[in-house]
Amino acid sequence: MEQKVVFITGASSGIGYATTELLLEKGYKVYAGSRRLEKMKPLQNNGAIILELDVRNQESIDKAYEMILKNEGRIDAVFANAGYGVQG
Repeated sequence: MEQKVVFITGASSGIGYATTELLLEKGYKVYAGSRRLEKMKPLQNNGAIILELDVRNQESIDKAYEMILKNEGRIDAVFANAGYGVQG
């Protein structure tokens, strides 16, 4: 069976990090994106391909998307987990 390719945003902590761990354990090929790459080194050591990604920047999104398509030819699922808060 062909390995499924998943792109996860906001993978440096919380639900994104845990989802990346789970999908790696299940045998998925996971591209994990975040602004904080240093927090994702353990994920990289377990097989994730980590990407610098800022979802507030279209150029950053395009770069990540194009890199995955170039390497894999497809993305089977996207877990759009990144977010930001505004206080006022």
